[in-house]
Amino acid sequence: MPGSLEKADGSDIEPLLNAGLPGVGLSQDGTHYFDIHHTPDDTLDKIDPEALRQNVAAWTAMLGVLSGGIEPEPKRAKRR
Repeated sequence: MPGSLEKADGSDIEPLLNAGLPGVGLSQDGTHYFDIHHTPDDTLDKIDPEALRQNVAAWTAMLGVLSGGIEPEPKRAKRR
């Protein structure tokens, strides 16, 4: 069944999480993740550029928050 976690034998990082290390999951749309994941068809030409941009943006924001590195931009005074 495409997109089903029932086909998976667990995640690549499951042993790390089971050992007590911290982890973060953004629960993004994984509908088609296991359609070709770790198969001979799992090649760069199958990447959806828009989905990749969204994924990178989401993880960049999350890592910034977790690192304490994201601060609100100071408000600029309005010019008259």
